[in-house]
Amino acid sequence: MQAPAVTAVPTPAPTLMTDTYVLGSAIAIIVAKAIVGAVLALLVRKRP
Repeated sequence: MQAPAVTAVPTPAPTLMTDTYVLGSAIAIIVAKAIVGAVLALLVRKRP
């Protein structure tokens, strides 16, 4: 009787904290620009 072959399970690479912060800040900047653009559009539309 043979023992089952042991297969090495690859461990996922740890996510760098720098990548997480850069991605989060990029998303925050895009959302902030969208909000500012919407507010400016509303202000320009209200003027006669």
